[in-house]
Amino acid sequence: MEAHDSKIEVNSWKENIFQQLLSRNKKEGGCFSDVFQAHTRLLETADLYHDKAEQLTEHVDHLKQENVQLRCQAGDNMASTEKKTRRPRYKLRELEILIREVELNKWTIFGRFPSIVSFEKKNNIWRRIAQKVCLSYSVI
Repeated sequence: MEAHDSKIEVNSWKENIFQQLLSRNKKEGGCFSDVFQAHTRLLETADLYHDKAEQLTEHVDHLKQENVQLRCQAGDNMASTEKKTRRPRYKLRELEILIREVELNKWTIFGRFPSIVSFEKKNNIWRRIAQKVCLSYSVI
């Protein structure tokens, strides 16, 4: 019987604290409800813009890839009509890798804050990009 009474006391004690917290939050948070709603709307809007930015980034990547393909096709057509032909420096796959890797690292490579990114780090990034391009050549 005592265990049952102590359990009731603990539950009533916890319930009392919980009710006091709810009451306090209602009193003190009521004046900020407009701020909370505005903040929620801002977060939702930010999520929408973030999703839109991702979609646009994907679209830009697709257009860049299409541009590379069209340039390569145009280069092939021009080469067949010219007497003196020059071999393109990069194959399509190499260009795709080069563009993708430079895009991924553009803020580090071309950033405006040289004190943050060292010359050595930039060189390491360029070396990794060159290795990826060279590996794509050996895979093809």
